[in-house]
Amino acid sequence: MEVLFKNINPVLKSGMSDFLKLHNITEAEGGLEISVLISNDCNIRITKDNNNVIFEVDKEYQIFRCITLLKGRAEEDSFVIEEKRWFDTCGAMFDGSQASSLMTVASVKRMLLYMAGMGFNMAMLYCEDCYELEGEPYWGNMRPRYTISDFKEVDDYAYSLGIELIPCIQTLGHLTEAIKKQVYRDISDTRAVLEVGNPKVNELIEKIISQMSKTFRTRRIHVGLDEAWDLGFGNYILHNGYHSQTEIMREHVGVVYNLCEKYGMEPMMWSDMFFRGKTNGGYYVEDIDFTEEDVRGVPEKMSLVYWDYYNKENVVNYMIKHHQKLTDKVIFAGCARNVRS
Repeated sequence: MEVLFKNINPVLKSGMSDFLKLHNITEAEGGLEISVLISNDCNIRITKDNNNVIFEVDKEYQIFRCITLLKGRAEEDSFVIEEKRWFDTCGAMFDGSQASSLMTVASVKRMLLYMAGMGFNMAMLYCEDCYELEGEPYWGNMRPRYTISDFKEVDDYAYSLGIELIPCIQTLGHLTEAIKKQVYRDISDTRAVLEVGNPKVNELIEKIISQMSKTFRTRRIHVGLDEAWDLGFGNYILHNGYHSQTEIMREHVGVVYNLCEKYGMEPMMWSDMFFRGKTNGGYYVEDIDFTEEDVRGVPEKMSLVYWDYYNKENVVNYMIKHHQKLTDKVIFAGCARNVRS
């Protein structure tokens, strides 16, 4: 298949070149002449009339999806294809920390190409400590990790495909591999959780957020904050006495949020700790009451990411309603997995 774009945003030229190669499509005179029209309709519309093709999209990243749809019917003389865009943001997160299975830069780029063809416009690389942090040589030491230049290279590539690359990190729990090192022992609460209120913890988190703000184009950041199971029951309780997990989370979320504000970043976080502190560790709970103080504990511009890799529609429906009691900024994170019956 041969194509010739009559107009395309220069930002997307290099990404489109690699995308066409992936699909064995060449740009050449005499190929299908493609014009891109920007409309206010959320529907993708592809109109083919012999050698002339019109892509009508409301967001430019959708032209990669249009190419995918066109390819399947390119031999037909004329047709109209419509496909509705259901979400403003739709993307995927790839875990590169929990099993030391960090994707290479080349693998990330190839995955971004696949995602572009699916109409995705956001990607996250989940990193607990698997990245270079200036001034912290032991952060991610002896683990596969991305350098700052790796992040910038991948961010540039995602940008050329119309995809927003969002840093996805941890600022409380899930940091066993990092804080088991001697240099970080004095900032740990328990084996996986940082000690809330420790000035050195706040300094470390500021260093992380500052670096992410300078490395990525996006102004959005995922700050983690999930599954801090034993929050407050290690060094924290020795230094501060007993405080409920809800109270400790409220304090720490405020600190992280203020640091994001300082560096011009708009944060999102996993939501489960807002539930666990009120339900003896449960998350997918059908009946839960949030107080006005709980609602105030979610900062105004903080999005809550409801993750659910297990449940079916009835649970998802009431969990979304629970989240909406806390904020109107709710993001759903599902899971692509093999399930055996």
